[in-house]
Amino acid sequence: MSSVSVRFLDRPYPVKEPDQSYWTPPLTGLFVYLFLAFFEPFGIDEIPASWIKQGYLLGYGLITGGIMFISTLVLPGIKAFNSYFDESRWTLGRHLAFSSLNILCIAVANFIYSIAVFGFELSWESLIFFLIATGALGIFPVTMMVLVKHNHLLRKNLEEAKQLQADLKIHEQHQELSQIHQEALKLMDENGQLLIAIDPEQLLCVIADDNYLDLYLTEGQKTKKHTLRYTLSKLEQNCSTWPNLVRCHRKYLINLNQLEEVSGNAQGLRLRLKNLSSEVPVSRAMVPLIRQHLQA
Repeated sequence: MSSVSVRFLDRPYPVKEPDQSYWTPPLTGLFVYLFLAFFEPFGIDEIPASWIKQGYLLGYGLITGGIMFISTLVLPGIKAFNSYFDESRWTLGRHLAFSSLNILCIAVANFIYSIAVFGFELSWESLIFFLIATGALGIFPVTMMVLVKHNHLLRKNLEEAKQLQADLKIHEQHQELSQIHQEALKLMDENGQLLIAIDPEQLLCVIADDNYLDLYLTEGQKTKKHTLRYTLSKLEQNCSTWPNLVRCHRKYLINLNQLEEVSGNAQGLRLRLKNLSSEVPVSRAMVPLIRQHLQA
């Protein structure tokens, strides 16, 4: 495989596509059933027509939909699999490999089902036949759909990033004309004791990790991290009087005055902040809010 192909497969891809829903597995299962019932490939046409035959064919659709439901909707929500489905490491190549594994599981399950229902021979030749048949029906169209979806999301997010970048330039101009001193942001514990007092302009971003927050602050030319026990929702409530501190993701809150660049890839938008090495992701639902604050 060439280095160009490797770089292409290393492109970011969303773990869960924006338009993915609970309807996808059952609709896919229904498609499999209708395809088998209408075209009757692989010798199905030799089976006498009956309601029992239709019920057997429906079984293939149920198997397909069930495996897709487990792999795409159940497994990503299980904590033990969080590291595997971490979107920061999810790429186009990994998504295609995972989709191929799903098809392999569907082929093996359909093979076992065919042995139990139609009396297929338990042999390597029969298994290879099912792998080839299922792969031919699944891998090529799935690969094409994923590539088309990747290009669509990439173009869409790059265009959106370009628009937000233009809004950022206007926001920076407004900030230069109106330098308003803001009082310190004070975070208190449950007993009313002061945990930390922050100059809002020194705050780069906040990253949530369960009930803990990592606060990244600029101190001179350096960036320092402060960790404290606090929730992002509670912090967001305390920031209501600081319009430039905006939630951009379920785990991130940023200071728009420290925003340097907006970029995009197939997963969504990314924000680059001053004096921060890593980029900050943006939830699609938060894009209108960020645009509203930049245009204010």
